[in-house]
Amino acid sequence: RIPDLLNIEALRRGGEQHGRKSTAMIGGLAGLGPAQSHLRPKVPKGTIRSETDMYEQIQFPPCDTYNKTMKELDVVEAFPAWARNGFSVAGVKRLNPMQTHVHHSAYETDDNMLVCAPTGAGKTNVALMAILRVLDNYKSNAAGESFKYDDFK
Repeated sequence: RIPDLLNIEALRRGGEQHGRKSTAMIGGLAGLGPAQSHLRPKVPKGTIRSETDMYEQIQFPPCDTYNKTMKELDVVEAFPAWARNGFSVAGVKRLNPMQTHVHHSAYETDDNMLVCAPTGAGKTNVALMAILRVLDNYKSNAAGESFKYDDFK
């Protein structure tokens, strides 16, 4: 099951009941239970969450404010030498606009993130950025030649 980041009880109070399915519109920040009080999920207005006995589904509306003019990042500029190999093996020289847009969150912070994009949009490279961020946190030296494997959880 999806972690209860959007507080299903709050959704049930404001949502419509359709047999066994609960559907609710979510606006702004969702309510959180005490166990997740440190989390602050942000979802766009018009996001819909549905729950059945078998699954939960979250539908996000299309983004209307996407900056299509953002300069695409060059892999050499965006990553240190030790981290570039993962991209160069796949022949990636530049991050596409979506990857450029999430680069800061995926590689430069330890924040959680959810990436919703069509098939072929480059989500795998975003996952690679997040993996490289974790490895960066466990480097033994600046060159990234070795890692503190015993410190991994």
